[in-house]
Amino acid sequence: MLRYQVTLLLDQLEREEEAVESLKGRIPEAGAPFMREINILTGMKGISVFIAIAIIADIADIIGVWTLPRLVDTVKRLVLS
Repeated sequence: MLRYQVTLLLDQLEREEEAVESLKGRIPEAGAPFMREINILTGMKGISVFIAIAIIADIADIIGVWTLPRLVDTVKRLVLS
């Protein structure tokens, strides 16, 4: 029984790792409209592309539903100030 459970858990872990790899490929595509801001953020020590996208996403979440141009202007102002 234990061997069966361990096998199930290892299979599930493998599927989850595949899902993570799939998402890693899609995240930069989603951040493409913000490449200038991502480049600015990744120029700072310790900020990866994924962290930069997370920062931008958090700002968008805090701000709420805005039009893309207005959001980009706000991110630029926050990043460059």
